[in-house]
Amino acid sequence: MNLHSMEWVRQVFHVALGLFFVFLIQHFPLEEVLLFCVLLLFVGGIVSALHHAGFGLWFVSMLLKRVQRKEESIQGQGAFFFVLGITLVLLLFHSKTPVLAGIVALAFEDSFSTLVGKRFGMHKVLGEKTGEGFLGGVVAAAFALSLVLPFPFSLGIAVLAGLAEFIPINDALTIPLVTAFAVSIFL
Repeated sequence: MNLHSMEWVRQVFHVALGLFFVFLIQHFPLEEVLLFCVLLLFVGGIVSALHHAGFGLWFVSMLLKRVQRKEESIQGQGAFFFVLGITLVLLLFHSKTPVLAGIVALAFEDSFSTLVGKRFGMHKVLGEKTGEGFLGGVVAAAFALSLVLPFPFSLGIAVLAGLAEFIPINDALTIPLVTAFAVSIFL
């Protein structure tokens, strides 16, 4: 499987996982989703420790081979930060709208900025990030966020989510936190 198709699989998984959490938040109390996230982090830590000790689980290894980037030194690092970002948003914000906006922005802005940037990116902005990727992520996030927020507002929030990706911390943490914070302040 070549690099581009592996990245597509990773990003489809990224969006699907985000939509799964949106479903959970729409159908369960925030406290229960938070407990589920903490449980996922705990189980993920145990699975990672077992794998590191040589007791890898074949289905986890198979999944991670399909979605893990080569530069990620710890197996499951991307999934860990994704769930940690959602967990932090659930801990800090107690209203569904900012939490949903943070998760939707994480799922769509991050995935589409990567896909558009890798496919069409010609103007490097910072490191591997491109202007085309930034715009692709903002457009996708604005569209997805417009299902949760009024459109002009969703576009502004999507721009902030796109800018959050440039903060030199894992963007699975910055995107949902910046988005949820902005929504809680401006809405």
